[in-house]
Amino acid sequence: MYKLGKIINIFILMFMILFGFYWALNKGFNLPFFAILALFFLILFLDWIIDKMKLNSNYKPLVAIAILLDLLSYFYISEIWGYFWYILHFVNAALITFMIYDYYKKNFTGKKIYLFLFVFLSVMGVLVLWEVYEYTADTLLHVKLQGLYSATGKLYRYPIDDTMWDLIIGGIGSLLSLLIKKIISNKK
Repeated sequence: MYKLGKIINIFILMFMILFGFYWALNKGFNLPFFAILALFFLILFLDWIIDKMKLNSNYKPLVAIAILLDLLSYFYISEIWGYFWYILHFVNAALITFMIYDYYKKNFTGKKIYLFLFVFLSVMGVLVLWEVYEYTADTLLHVKLQGLYSATGKLYRYPIDDTMWDLIIGGIGSLLSLLIKKIISNKK
């Protein structure tokens, strides 16, 4: 599984490099190009974090896939299927939940409910920070990360509604992940 994960990670990084070159050659060095570049380095940074925190290396390709889907959603997927954002927020919150849970369960000696509560609140904190990032980018760079827009710029969902749904769906993803962890730990 480790080798397959490494191949997936390398493939995604290569795809992002090619996509970045394609974008730069055809569309110029604009904000989407720098978003591609930033997400590329985010994958490398998160790989380093996963190694540093001694998490399961199987998370690396999952993180890379999540970031790739996030990238593609900005350019293509969300235009084809608007509900993709819900899936993305749900899956990303679940992945973050699994990673935080696995990191803290090693040294946690208290009641499991406190670990679950800590993990859930930590994930919600990460989700809130992401929404603050979206708000800041919208305010300073006018990139329309908040709200749901068509390719022509038509507003389908207001930014505050989008933010609330992002947090609700992320919270549900985190809670269901913790429920899965609870069921798995009870079977052992």
